[in-house]
Amino acid sequence: MVVCGYAVRPEDLEALQALGVKDSKVLSASRREALEGPLKALAASFHLVEIQPAEMDRRNLNDLELEAFAACIQATGPSAVFVDAPVGPRGIPRFRQRLLERISPLAPELVAENRADARFPVVSAASILAKVLRDRRIQAMRAEYGEIGSGYPSDPKTKAFLEQWMAQHATPPPIARASWGTFDRMKQVRFPF
Repeated sequence: MVVCGYAVRPEDLEALQALGVKDSKVLSASRREALEGPLKALAASFHLVEIQPAEMDRRNLNDLELEAFAACIQATGPSAVFVDAPVGPRGIPRFRQRLLERISPLAPELVAENRADARFPVVSAASILAKVLRDRRIQAMRAEYGEIGSGYPSDPKTKAFLEQWMAQHATPPPIARASWGTFDRMKQVRFPF
């Protein structure tokens, strides 16, 4: 998993919008790649955090994301923060409070919303940079392991790779979380007792 914090000067917000940033999921990989250079050039600062599968197995994913968000905020030092909240709407107030506690004594204005990457260009920019790095990591894994798909559980190529790997090795590959629900479902199908 990759998390990115992206800071832009207020006077550069218009230029950021003019780049045509959007939620990274609605942009093609080539469009995200094309935006990477201009986004980095326009940024006041940015910070990327990679969370490895083994770390996700050992620790609570919500805590890891919270730590990554805090690291990005501390590294970029913005006066206002917009976060794509990784919790449901009812969990946002608690998430927001936990994040503010984590970054104290910094006290920026903090807006945490679901789908913020579709609403706020600065969050879109962070989402794009995170996805570009993730795409590169996936490409490196393909070079080592062959076709692994996108890495998302809904991807048939990812499922096929995981099923083949599990059939040959009986354990998850080191590039995937062993605690991933996808493996539990595979085990239930193969060993339904």
